[in-house]
Amino acid sequence: MDAPHPLGIQFPLGVGIWGLGWDPAPHPRNSHPLQAVLILGIAAGAVPFPRDAAGRALRRHPKGSRAGKGPDPEPAMPSPTARLLRAHQVPESYREPGILSGYRPPRSSACECLLSLFAMNNETLNIWTHLVPAGYFLWLLQARLRDWGSPGGGAGAGPFLAYLGTCALYPLASSAAHALGALGGRGRHRAFCCDYAALSLYGLGSALAYSAYVFPLEWVGSTFHNFYVPVAVLNSVLSTGLSCYSRFLEAERPSLSKAFRTLAFVYPYIFDSIPVFYRLSRSAAGSCSEGSLPLHSRHSLCALLTFLSFTSRLPERLAPGSFDFIGTRHTLYSLGIFSWIIPRLFH
Repeated sequence: MDAPHPLGIQFPLGVGIWGLGWDPAPHPRNSHPLQAVLILGIAAGAVPFPRDAAGRALRRHPKGSRAGKGPDPEPAMPSPTARLLRAHQVPESYREPGILSGYRPPRSSACECLLSLFAMNNETLNIWTHLVPAGYFLWLLQARLRDWGSPGGGAGAGPFLAYLGTCALYPLASSAAHALGALGGRGRHRAFCCDYAALSLYGLGSALAYSAYVFPLEWVGSTFHNFYVPVAVLNSVLSTGLSCYSRFLEAERPSLSKAFRTLAFVYPYIFDSIPVFYRLSRSAAGSCSEGSLPLHSRHSLCALLTFLSFTSRLPERLAPGSFDFIGTRHTLYSLGIFSWIIPRLFH
């Protein structure tokens, strides 16, 4: 708004004479005679008004302002810890079916995403149910590596340590993907592709352990045994590629995207578990009885229940909005996986 001058000249509010520190708006009557002369000269065009290189009139900034420090910064976006959004407030690619609230602001920075670990939102439990087991597996891995390096210790433990390493890598990558799930642009997709790659490596680690410790004696040295690990490596690569490709189909063909992602992880699991299924079938037929078979039976049953929960989107499908923060299918999926991974490590 312009401040009126006694002579009828309009001056922009806050404009001062450079070097004199005078502002005509707040002090129109207490001016120095020299200041009045300069003002009249400016009004008549004899004295040029101070301007910058771009031709804009220079303004005097109040004391304590950002004078000489460039333009004022834009208002900061709200932190994810400051407010949460509902499903209709975020883009469709950020929504989860049945989850109606608790979303972090989309396109947040990496720092804001990490800070959201310590505030309740619809990803908090998903992150921590992966991060805590990852810390436990890392602690267990370093303890086993120390034993393996001792004289006479850890003979034949190589496949087990490789499997244990993938047990630590998978939940660590998954927790990072969920933490960074509110990133914008390609960062979000990269985070989840790393999650898919780590899950595929976990399947490969399981295949290494099965090849060394679970294969039936009559299969050891067979053609299938010789090609088992190489095929598992190929499956791991294909699984990663197919699951990452499925993210490009989410917007236009969500059903096909879900089918591809499910196939990417179900097929390697079935192939890797062939030795386990064979031993379970022999036990059911009464041709053998081994102490480890009950563990493998519980493992297979838990894997089946986890798969059904994940693909059916239960329980949030039954009561949308009731499981936004606690009890989501992904939280149950994580707890189901680790409930059968941990017992296998001590058998």
